[in-house]
Amino acid sequence: MSSLPLRVLVCDDELMARKRVLRILGDLTGIETTIECESGEEVLAKLGTDDVDVALLDVNMPGISGIETVMRMPEDRPYVIFLTAHPEHAVSAFDVGAVDYLLKPVDEARLGKALGRARQFLDFGALMASGGQPRTRMSQLPGHSTSSPFPRETAFRC
Repeated sequence: MSSLPLRVLVCDDELMARKRVLRILGDLTGIETTIECESGEEVLAKLGTDDVDVALLDVNMPGISGIETVMRMPEDRPYVIFLTAHPEHAVSAFDVGAVDYLLKPVDEARLGKALGRARQFLDFGALMASGGQPRTRMSQLPGHSTSSPFPRETAFRC
């Protein structure tokens, strides 16, 4: 199945870390758009106006944390990959349904692998929602609604 390019949101309160990730995303194939945010509050606002497949979030940010940001996202939220310098938050990240958890400084190969994992979940969820017909975007499905048969908040729990 051929996938559409991913629409990715990057949120980190540290400008240099955010720019590094944006540069890496620019070098990867299969990325359609990137949205840049510096706070959890800004992420929540962007999700209300922009269509996002994958959110790359820092864990520790001023205001609300990356974990809390995910908990406040709408039900039909993007897949989440955490990028952080703090390995001690990994369990909490996976408890809220993270696809992956990368330690900074992020390298291109590891980010590519994490995005590939998110793409597999996105493609599989769309395939299941379409009754087995190959689709890659939930918005392309007839009668698309905000509830997914492949809930992102529970898809990654064992």
